[in-house]
Amino acid sequence: RIRLAISTTCWPMVWPSAAPVLLSLETGSSVLELPVRPVRSDEPAPVLFAEAEHAPTARTRVITPPSSSRQVERDIATGRSTIRLVEDDGVYVIEALDLEVGDGQKCVYSILDHDPLSATAVWTWHSTRRRKGYDIEIRSTTMVAASIREFLVDTELVALESGKEVFRRSWNDKLPREGV
Repeated sequence: RIRLAISTTCWPMVWPSAAPVLLSLETGSSVLELPVRPVRSDEPAPVLFAEAEHAPTARTRVITPPSSSRQVERDIATGRSTIRLVEDDGVYVIEALDLEVGDGQKCVYSILDHDPLSATAVWTWHSTRRRKGYDIEIRSTTMVAASIREFLVDTELVALESGKEVFRRSWNDKLPREGV
């Protein structure tokens, strides 16, 4: 079976167009043509590869197990849809290095019905590395929004050593939409 889905966008996988779009199909005269590749008798057999080689997996000890969540919120009064994604790798120790490692990210996508310019996406990342005499943390946040002509990208990066801020930088970029 083949299913054909037609949409003006696939938020949040694809950024919405700058203005609402109206689609119409004439189902009585529409045709879906799919290419068909004929099988040739002279085709070589598929190549079979040996199992991939890799280094042995490092021994680790879990301190905080990984977790993830997906939440979809719909505010019927305002027409706002919000998607919250969390991918936390947890915290573990690489035993051979006595190194504690923690990483994770959160993503929040939001949009109002009938207002594609209200779309925003915010990504927040964190990364920590700790062992005796060594304690670093890096945090970053990127927020994307758009006007009719530009994508607006605001990013902030913060680095901490032993809980004290040692570096901070912010970027504010504007990128042309170029038909998107």
